[in-house]
Amino acid sequence: MPFFRSKNAAAHAPDEPHQEAQRLEILLDHDYVFLRGTGVDVEPGRLSGNVALYLTEPTTIRSITLQFRGKAYLPIPPQDSPHSSANPPSTYILCKHNWSFLEGQKKHNYTLKAGRHLFPFQLQVGGSLPCSIITDLFGGASVTYKLRAVAQRTGFSHNLQAVTPVYILRSLGQTALEYQQTRDIEHEWAGKLMFSVAIPHVAWAAGDELLALLKVTPLVKGVGVLSVTTSIRETTKVFSRAGTNTRTVATVTHEIIGGKAVECRELVDHKGKRSIFSLSVQSPPGLEAAPTTTATGSSNTASSSSTLLPSPPSDPAQSEDDIVAPLHLRIPFHLTPSHQLDPINISHSIHWSVIVTNADGHLSELYCSLPLTLLDSHLLNESRSHTKTARRLLVGGPENCT
Repeated sequence: MPFFRSKNAAAHAPDEPHQEAQRLEILLDHDYVFLRGTGVDVEPGRLSGNVALYLTEPTTIRSITLQFRGKAYLPIPPQDSPHSSANPPSTYILCKHNWSFLEGQKKHNYTLKAGRHLFPFQLQVGGSLPCSIITDLFGGASVTYKLRAVAQRTGFSHNLQAVTPVYILRSLGQTALEYQQTRDIEHEWAGKLMFSVAIPHVAWAAGDELLALLKVTPLVKGVGVLSVTTSIRETTKVFSRAGTNTRTVATVTHEIIGGKAVECRELVDHKGKRSIFSLSVQSPPGLEAAPTTTATGSSNTASSSSTLLPSPPSDPAQSEDDIVAPLHLRIPFHLTPSHQLDPINISHSIHWSVIVTNADGHLSELYCSLPLTLLDSHLLNESRSHTKTARRLLVGGPENCT
């Protein structure tokens, strides 16, 4: 996610002043707060650090306070008119916690000597909170968290203030089924072909290379596979808006040559500064498709359609034998992770489109899909570590984590 860049003041060495002036800083112990678990069984995260006050001379301070606050920014529904107030309808407070570091009687002032003064703080962040998230859909929506520290001085002196963002990420436990459970789908098409697609596990981190295993068995002569297009689709629902938005965020096409899958083009769609390297395969216009038949089981889907196309040229490399081929797709590094809590729900699925050549010369297209759980890119190494066994069991050899 574009705004997931640490602005933690702890990047400066605590004992190395970077400017000769009185100032206030918030030094976090960790750049991110992790909420681990699934469903209601989520461990709270720990937010901790120090408020650092740097004084160049003895200074009288009235109070030092710190506030942690979470906000949701949602688009105003089209039928509502915006209102001018300190807290407009599109802004919602999710949580708030306050600290006061100078104890004593009310209105009592404190004179602190020159130097650095540290005021530690910590907070257990509940697992029911949504994670830090942003989307550009529906006019833009986000969930953000920040810490604000204020050192109130006496008289006409300006108060010292510091603000730092807090990034809350959701992850899974080490033994979560999403890291270990293989998901697959099998489909027999018109008595002509059997195909199946499997992924070693459901949870993947942004920036990883998704791996799937394709198996195809022609049941009659003259039937073969030309290409397979793999794509990731993202569905977003925002609390204040009706309906959902589904878009393709990554896709790659493999041609089947000599029984092997050869990558031929790829599209990677990044939020913020997005770049498109090429386009996925599209069916020629002006062609009619036969009625589609669909077989659905749980959240797995498979369907097929026949399209009247000119007979493809003879290809000696085209195999009518069984095909067992791995398919690889690079997940965009800045892809928004899956998120199942209001006010911003984001889900992901992986789709395959298989182009089949028939004995009579026309082409058919077969579809199937499986659900995915996508994690933030900062969990890439953790995700690879927890899934290496599942990957090895599906495709054999090394962990295939690269």
